[in-house]
Amino acid sequence: MLKLLHVVHILAVIGLAGVPPLAANDGEGSAETSGDISAPSPFGEDVRLAYRATWGTFILFSNDVLVNKADDRYAIEMTGGTKGIAALFSPGRVAVSSEGDWTEEGPLPKLYVNSGKWDGKKYRRTMFYDAVGQFIGRTEDWPKKWKSKYQREPVPEQLQGGADPMSLLMHMMRPQDYAATATTPLTFQAFDGRRVVEYSVQCSADLDTLKKSRFSIFAGRARACKIGFQTVAGKLIVTEELRKEWEKERKKDEKRARRLKKKKKGKDDDDVEPDDNRFKLWVADPDGSGLVVPVRAAFKSGAGTVRVYLKDYSRARREEPFIARRIDPSHCKAPVDLDPSVLGDKSTYC
Repeated sequence: MLKLLHVVHILAVIGLAGVPPLAANDGEGSAETSGDISAPSPFGEDVRLAYRATWGTFILFSNDVLVNKADDRYAIEMTGGTKGIAALFSPGRVAVSSEGDWTEEGPLPKLYVNSGKWDGKKYRRTMFYDAVGQFIGRTEDWPKKWKSKYQREPVPEQLQGGADPMSLLMHMMRPQDYAATATTPLTFQAFDGRRVVEYSVQCSADLDTLKKSRFSIFAGRARACKIGFQTVAGKLIVTEELRKEWEKERKKDEKRARRLKKKKKGKDDDDVEPDDNRFKLWVADPDGSGLVVPVRAAFKSGAGTVRVYLKDYSRARREEPFIARRIDPSHCKAPVDLDPSVLGDKSTYC
């Protein structure tokens, strides 16, 4: 389930990236879309994406993404949660958002919030940035058990900067030569407050044809990409307790896989690699507008192949000015290990 969370988070990061540009008549497919973008709006455009993760015929997770970008501002929100049998064994909801200023050099993050409830435990992390988009501190309301169990190495100060995991999306929306990634992968780094993750994108030169699915609005030609991710700083400190827990989970997965194979359920696909740090992603232009988004993804799990489908997609003019979202005042305290005076007027952030 943890890998599924990582994948849907990366979908939000990769989504709307225009990865990679499709040549004329490439990426043709069918999709039911909605929205009116016939004329530009001074207040920007809202783009909505909805994904569903499945194993066999079961829906495991739902994930919804909203992106708004105007001339000088941007905002991204991702919400999701487990569904069906997954919710019975691992109930959880996640909400991740980022907002900031949009400049000629790219996004300048102002606020990043990662919150949710998992297995009955609530959590929240808020990251603050200064006027030029540099990270200056965070507040963290994390379960004590998680803090003691999942300890990480300290992140060097020089790496505590750049895009947050969601603002990274805005960097990727800028023009890039993604076609060249077939030979030279494109890499990005993001800092989430506790670790630095490096993402890599490597796309194929040819197109695949995706078949119709009752889980998706899209079918047709799409480009396959391999998305890699690895922690380069703030690595997890592996304790003996964690090692024993992972070994226990591994044995459960093996037992489950043998049982499923015997019942011939959760059929795997040869084109999906059993790699803990990579997954496969297909991108296409669903409505012929030139905006390329993820339309499908797949990765191996202990129970078989999990697939993520584009369930809904819409674009619409924004009819009112963008207003910075206000976060819960109870979380508007000064970031940990930071002089409150550095923040200045806290209403700027809360």
